[in-house]
Amino acid sequence: MDSVSKAKNRIHKYPVLFIECRNEGKLYAACIASKQDIQFNACVNEFRNFKNCLMKSAIKLGTKL
Repeated sequence: MDSVSKAKNRIHKYPVLFIECRNEGKLYAACIASKQDIQFNACVNEFRNFKNCLMKSAIKLGTKL
């Protein structure tokens, strides 16, 4: 059950990750919301920036996504 407790601890850190990347998340959400007909890779740059921010924040906190 060690894996379950590790997963719970990781999930509890998600709010901190999202707070640290709120600006990138806002830009990605705004891009998606501005599209009438969302196509594949429509907001790929915004998504990459958000994802990279989450990954860097996770490393800083010592956790995985």
